[in-house]
Amino acid sequence: MGVDAGKPRTRELRDFGLLLGAMFAAIFGVIPLLRHRQPHPWPWMLAAALWILALAWPRGLTLVYRGWTKFGQALGWVNTRVILTALYAIVIVPLGVAMRLLGRDRMARRFDPARESYRVASRNRAEKDMEKPF
Repeated sequence: MGVDAGKPRTRELRDFGLLLGAMFAAIFGVIPLLRHRQPHPWPWMLAAALWILALAWPRGLTLVYRGWTKFGQALGWVNTRVILTALYAIVIVPLGVAMRLLGRDRMARRFDPARESYRVASRNRAEKDMEKPF
């Protein structure tokens, strides 16, 4: 987006119109040709309309630009949740189950009635460890 979050710059709108037109032409116009299918005229008409509007009056693409960015934000929101959920289900849960089955307890959470305290004393570090901590 431009300097003002609510108002995209003319150059952004022009680039958006040219790119979106090219995308429609490539995906819906060229790919059917490569697959030896009958091309439809609507992708080329839509691409031409976007290109003409982008070159002649970029501000006319403001509503399309805002709609497209809202659509992109919605897709990003959904994809983030899907990817993180899949990562959790595929990596974290099986690791946790495997560690429990193998009897590992890295956080020492088991109750031990014979222990006097669960406090873990910190270890002293050498001064040279603090010179370059990263």
